[in-house]
Amino acid sequence: MPCPSPDLPERVRETIACHRMIAPGMRVLAAVSGGADSMALLHLLIALEYQIEVAHLDHGTRNGESAVDAAFVQDTAARLGLTCHVERRDVAHEAKVSGQSFEARARKVRYTFLRRVAEARKCPVIATGHHGDDQAETLLLRLLRGTSPEGLGGIPPVRLMGELKIVRPLIACSREDLVTWLTGQGHAWREDLSNTDTRFLRNRVRHELLPMLTDYNPAIREALRRLADTQRCENACLEALARDAERGCRDDDRLDREGFRKLPEALRRRVMLRYAFDLGAVPSHEVLVKAVAWVSGSATGKECDLGRGVRLYLGKNRVEAVGPRQAPPVTAIPLAIPGVSEAPGHRFRVRFLEDAPGNLAAYCNAQRQVFDAAKLRRAVIRTRRPGDVFQPLGMTGHRKLKEWFIDAGVPRPARDTRLLLARGDTILWVPGGPPSAGAAVTPSTTSFLEVQVDHDH
Repeated sequence: MPCPSPDLPERVRETIACHRMIAPGMRVLAAVSGGADSMALLHLLIALEYQIEVAHLDHGTRNGESAVDAAFVQDTAARLGLTCHVERRDVAHEAKVSGQSFEARARKVRYTFLRRVAEARKCPVIATGHHGDDQAETLLLRLLRGTSPEGLGGIPPVRLMGELKIVRPLIACSREDLVTWLTGQGHAWREDLSNTDTRFLRNRVRHELLPMLTDYNPAIREALRRLADTQRCENACLEALARDAERGCRDDDRLDREGFRKLPEALRRRVMLRYAFDLGAVPSHEVLVKAVAWVSGSATGKECDLGRGVRLYLGKNRVEAVGPRQAPPVTAIPLAIPGVSEAPGHRFRVRFLEDAPGNLAAYCNAQRQVFDAAKLRRAVIRTRRPGDVFQPLGMTGHRKLKEWFIDAGVPRPARDTRLLLARGDTILWVPGGPPSAGAAVTPSTTSFLEVQVDHDH
């Protein structure tokens, strides 16, 4: 429900607690643009006595007005005694060069900046000023463009970005309540006139469509926020059920027809979608529905096209992938030590550690490992090659990488695109598994290197 203005800080505290956004003692990096939403976020976090730093990205827009916003945020932070991090980027030029829309490029640049500052300043939480009206607008935008059940969940209160958490403490509040509270407290903010430019679809939804829908339902914003909240919870439940169902009817890149047919339609669609993604296909809604019906009722020997060169063959008892899309192999991308290396769909982040973590086994996971730094010299990122062998930590002797993939449950079509670290013919690590015995930390290790692999969203 919207937060009533008089007890706004307490209601925000409840939102933070409900979603476990910020643990006691955690440092928070507040993303502050200077507008009413982010200024409310800043002052509310201060009122709730969180340890915060401020980050502002100047997008280099509006004929210099964005620079005035940046100065306003810096001055406010200085007056409040807060550390402030500001960076300026010519986002319009970057968008033109990259071929992205301004909005898409701005979002990517903004979150990259926030992530870099948060990691450098050891702030495990990034707080943004998204509020309940943003949620309503986002839901309408996705409905207009077409979306999935996951998309109907709108803006999540908490989202993970690698080791960081992005949190939205104002997600249950209306913009009207935020402005009322700011005014009552005597806090200033900057108005961004581009937010009224109806050339942008979101602004048309905000200033034209939502007011029109209010004639039909005065509480339309709350209704949309409620829908997003309900859908997000139910989608998480269905995804968990789909994962269990998939394990019961899938073997590597094959589906068991009988097990698949026994599933409810909603789970069949989700299992088929997960299956398609693993094979490299991104089917439309129409193709997905057709594929589900085809597996359930077509005759043996038929084929179904999932797109992107991926076809399914219908056997008597099983469905098998035929002709999956082949991505070009990654031959050798040098691993930046330390630094960030970009690879297809992934980002490898490398940093030196002063010492090995106290509980190394607990610290490392499928996407993060600590190595003996000396063993990673001249390492590259690549995909598998014929004859590759691997000695995972804890095993004696070498084994074929193909066999390791099979035991690890990596689908056959995904094996040729799976990225790994290697030096020459020696495999050092296949993300998702342990490091090689030859690159792992030992009692004689004197220099420690951490490698974190993230999907490039």
